[in-house]
Amino acid sequence: MIVLPPEAAGWSRDELDAVLYHELAHVRRHDFPLLVAMEVARALHWPNPLVRRLLRTVRTDQELACDAATLQKGVDREVYARHLVALARSQSPNTPGHDASLPVISRSRLGRRVQFILSGETRGGTAPATVLAVLAVTASAGVLLLASANPWLDCL
Repeated sequence: MIVLPPEAAGWSRDELDAVLYHELAHVRRHDFPLLVAMEVARALHWPNPLVRRLLRTVRTDQELACDAATLQKGVDREVYARHLVALARSQSPNTPGHDASLPVISRSRLGRRVQFILSGETRGGTAPATVLAVLAVTASAGVLLLASANPWLDCL
C-alpha cells in the first residue's frame, strides 16, 4: 500500500507519476525487508557510529536506485527534482498542517538526490557488498543478542 499525503490531490499528473514510480521501485527492489533488518541493526548497535554511517549509506543508495528507476520511466528530471524539494518543504515540522505520521524526506539526503536527478546519470543504487555488510551486521548482532540473553545455557 502506498500512502500519499492529502495534498497529493493537487499534484500534477507528472508529479503523481514520479512519486508512484519511485515508491513502486522500492516494492520491486524488495527494500522493505532490508529496511527492517537495518532498523534491527540500528537498535542493536545504536552506539556504534560506523554502523549508523553504513545504514545511512545504504538508505541513500536505496533512494538513488529508486530515483534512477523513476527517471528510466521517462519522468522529466526538473519536474521530479522540483517536486522532491517541494515535498521536503511541505513535510517540514514547521509547516502548518504538517502530518507527523508521514515519513519526512531526509534533508541530509535531499541535496545528493537532487544532484543525482539533475546530473543526467542513469544508474544509482545499493551495491551488493553494502547490502551484504548490513545483513552481516544484523546477523552478528542477533547472534550476540541471543548469546547474551541466555547466559544460563552454559550450565546445561
